[in-house]
Amino acid sequence: MSDHKTTRDTYGPGTFADVEYLPLVQECHRLLKYLSRVTPGFTQTHLGHVKFHGQELPILPGPLKSQAMAAVFQAMIGLVGREISHLRGIETGDISIDVDKAGLYPATPAILSIDGKTVAQIQKDGTLLKAGRDLDRKVLTKNDMHFRSWAIYPTKDPQVWYQIMGNLDPAGFLRAYGLDPTLETASRDEAYEVIKAEMIKYSAAELEQKNMKHGFCGQTCYSPAQWRETSMGKSLGKHPVVNYRRTNLGSTLPPVPFSTSRTDLRPLAGIKVVELARVIAGPAMGAALAALGADVIKVQSPNLPDLQALSVSLTAGKRTYSLDLAVESDRQKLHELIGDADVIIQAFRLRSLERKGFGLDDVLKMAEKRGKGIVYIDLNCYGPDGYYAERPGFQQIADAASGCSYVCGKAYGFEQGTGVLPPLPIADMLAGAVGVIDTMLALRDRAKSGGSYHATVALTAVDTVQLEEEVGLYPPETVKNIQNTYKFAPMTPDLHVEELLYILSDSWAKHSDILNRGYMVEFETAWGKSHNILSPIIQYENETASPLQHFHIHSKPGGDKTGREDKMKHVSVAIIGAGPTGISMLKQLLQDGFSATLFERRSSVGGLWAYDANNGWTTALASTSANISKYTCGFTDFPIPDKYPVYLSAANFQEFMQTYAEHFKLIEHISFNSSVQVVNRNHDDSGWILQLEKVGTGEKESRLFDKVVFCHGYQTKRVMPTFPGQDKFEGEIIHSQQYRSPGVFQDKTVVILGLSTTTGEITPQVITTAKKVYVSHRSGQMVVKRMRKGRPTDLIVSWRRRQITQWMAKNIPNFYRYLAGWGARLLSSQFSDVKLDPEWRIQSFRNPTLRLPGLIQDIVPHLQDGSLTSLHGIKRFLGGRSIEFDDGTVVDDVDCIILTTGYCADFSVAPFIEKSIPKSPTYHGPAIQRLYMNVFPPKYADSCAVLCYSAYGKNNGFSFSDVMNMAISNIWRGVSKLPPYEKMEKWVDDHQNWIAANWAREPHLDVSMVKQYEFQPWMHQQAGTGMENLGWGWAGWKFWWKDREMYNLMNHGVETAHMFRYFETGKRKTWEGARDEIIRQNKIVQESFSGRNKKLREE
Repeated sequence: MSDHKTTRDTYGPGTFADVEYLPLVQECHRLLKYLSRVTPGFTQTHLGHVKFHGQELPILPGPLKSQAMAAVFQAMIGLVGREISHLRGIETGDISIDVDKAGLYPATPAILSIDGKTVAQIQKDGTLLKAGRDLDRKVLTKNDMHFRSWAIYPTKDPQVWYQIMGNLDPAGFLRAYGLDPTLETASRDEAYEVIKAEMIKYSAAELEQKNMKHGFCGQTCYSPAQWRETSMGKSLGKHPVVNYRRTNLGSTLPPVPFSTSRTDLRPLAGIKVVELARVIAGPAMGAALAALGADVIKVQSPNLPDLQALSVSLTAGKRTYSLDLAVESDRQKLHELIGDADVIIQAFRLRSLERKGFGLDDVLKMAEKRGKGIVYIDLNCYGPDGYYAERPGFQQIADAASGCSYVCGKAYGFEQGTGVLPPLPIADMLAGAVGVIDTMLALRDRAKSGGSYHATVALTAVDTVQLEEEVGLYPPETVKNIQNTYKFAPMTPDLHVEELLYILSDSWAKHSDILNRGYMVEFETAWGKSHNILSPIIQYENETASPLQHFHIHSKPGGDKTGREDKMKHVSVAIIGAGPTGISMLKQLLQDGFSATLFERRSSVGGLWAYDANNGWTTALASTSANISKYTCGFTDFPIPDKYPVYLSAANFQEFMQTYAEHFKLIEHISFNSSVQVVNRNHDDSGWILQLEKVGTGEKESRLFDKVVFCHGYQTKRVMPTFPGQDKFEGEIIHSQQYRSPGVFQDKTVVILGLSTTTGEITPQVITTAKKVYVSHRSGQMVVKRMRKGRPTDLIVSWRRRQITQWMAKNIPNFYRYLAGWGARLLSSQFSDVKLDPEWRIQSFRNPTLRLPGLIQDIVPHLQDGSLTSLHGIKRFLGGRSIEFDDGTVVDDVDCIILTTGYCADFSVAPFIEKSIPKSPTYHGPAIQRLYMNVFPPKYADSCAVLCYSAYGKNNGFSFSDVMNMAISNIWRGVSKLPPYEKMEKWVDDHQNWIAANWAREPHLDVSMVKQYEFQPWMHQQAGTGMENLGWGWAGWKFWWKDREMYNLMNHGVETAHMFRYFETGKRKTWEGARDEIIRQNKIVQESFSGRNKKLREE
């Protein structure tokens, strides 16, 4: 039983005034206990973690405990945020709430300043008008008649007053009552009397009918008792003020875990919110969610005016879009925005969005289709049901209906029934806070048990809870004490909410230091270089988890029709390496709105395809040509020109990538001759420090970035085997990385160690100058030619065949390995023009599922004519220039050994990446980098990606780099999601165990290998390529039925990169030329390699 004592009817029928005044901090603790007890789903066991502090007396005038309610609602937000943070593995510590600052929260729109000017000043000097849209200026440019169309007037009913609202069309409202909206009066007082003379002709019921007829807002000023007795009051009274529920539609959807981000520790980091709201309540809710870490997108109609003076502060933290839902393309854009959203806020009349296809059921069906629950917030005036539910209404209407205006009028000494607005947009701002509580509770429940959720936030419900007996009203002596302290100017029925706001801010400035306590935070925004707004109320003991106010400087007051990704303009990304993966990554991130810079140690793009004389760097030679044909290689939205040969040379590739970089204007974002020495976290673990050195000058520099992508290639660091006695060898040992030309081997005896593609390229060159050349190898290699039966060999693989082999690798791995080995031996025997001598031991190659094959066909003629001799592997060095091989053969007078033993990725540049060794007795290999999907360090997955550690991951050269880059960009901008940290760590452990199991079958395999059947589909899913439309599921059947020609062509034809930009999924940009280019490439292949074009066949 509560010990809270009140007296009845002090401020009119149905009111409850406290018998004794309880100091503000104690009152907040009492109300927190009460409101947490009556709030569904709220955890009450952690209330002790809230610490209220501040002065004893409220700073707000009147009997309503709005300041205490603001503080308590903020505390409740903080507590739910604490729960969510715990789910993310983040400890926030206790919550601190400054109750004085909470008193300023309802005044947020009025206490901002721009370049040192107050709201009143920028209203008068036109600054605000210039910032707003033309549509908003029509509302802001008022004469006195317009201004007084928002006021409370007496009716012909005794002691019954009525709140009228010109809404956002004051001229139309005045004309409906026969009043001239252009009438120039001497003062606002005179304008009030003119309108009053008209209003008093009507009863409250007649005003109701007239307003409903014309679609205007209006409301009788009820006493609290009268409101509770109306059918609408009874209907609303059935619902708690925090009113969320799990919906039946989508109830079986799985849990959606919160972000594992360690860069942004705020509770809602990783949550996407779409806000469809205007004026105050909805925008206040969106701004609060943004401060808590959510990515909030404000969608504003170009046809609906807004009150810029009240909402300019409430764009904080949001990106803005301007969409006209009467236009199909704009509806489609909204559909895309909602497609991956976690929360929808709609603050228009109940069910008004149903006509546009974005009602509750519409969005719930979208969520069910995508397989991820959503939280849908309806924010309105009167609540979820009842005969007023779909009626328009704003804060003033809620104040009149609930009895708040009635109570304020009585407290200020007016006769019974006179209404006076509460001094601030309290219902709006508190409703925004309640909506945040609804949202966070629903997101918490979604993370724990799945499903979709619906909440209704009603302005009138927020007002009525302030009038409940358990909450109570301040006694008259406290109201008088507050007035004597701050000396507020009189508050009367005629005053507009803006005037009331200015009354309070003026009094605070004169009689208190409340505005000089450092509560404001400063930004540079689209409105001004010094934009000061109220900072968040909630402070966690762990400050890095506390809400943070911010602005997107590019966000425009009225929204951006282009839908530019403004948020990402402030996210800096460093990319290391200007090879094909790096420049594709740069293009993708810039396209998606990031601020990206690429660092390349060479002087041009192309990576190893750009020849460099520095023998410490891997480079393609003039003789190097691609292993994959131009038909299956290339970028997804930039075709390889027809002028190039079927297999591009190194010079061709470098020229093509230069053209790509110039076409997409990437050069200006690349820092050439910049060598990244090392990357580490900064001192507070909030970003990445790149230590740079300028090639040529040695000049050193440090740069800080939010995110980093390693695209420096897997062919970076030499693999250098060692042998017994090697230190006694008097000849020269070099790695193929150092090889540039055969001239240095003139008349020398050379042993080339290894059997790889590099062996196949440099051996025929060395033979032209050396006295004698040997090739030493322990295992064999497939003999595969670039052309097979007059066609490029890689055309054997189609999308459908790839999916079949991936299915086999996943479901019948042992049979698949056997089949792959048998097929490789068959192909190798078919591709050879000569009989392979068993003494060469070429055919004893490893299973291609465990060792990637190389191209060595060019050494076969030299083995055949004796200019090249095959030897077993090196056993040991005997001293001098003698070497013993595994079969006992000894070769003397060896001048040079060339190691064609391959490369690995250089992780010395990324020492923060953790490594581990699988716990398996059969594994004796090196420590393996701990990367989720071989890309993301779990601890820093939200800000670091590694694209040089995924053997078997790519198909068709760097076309798959585009897919990986789309995926990473989508993840970092919240379009796609990563699993929680714990699941990523478990994946790494399981994957390393898989590596260990394969090591037992094939020692010395590449430990960066991935399961292609897992890696590629996951990347396609995150990237949103839509390749599931080529599968065997319903999406595939639908596409087959819709477009059989493309279905068959993409499944069974050339596996061109342009397929990855064909399907519209809303996750990434399509390429409008994809369809034509897919058809064209297939046509070229069909015509060029059908047997009639001998020239091309022999190329």
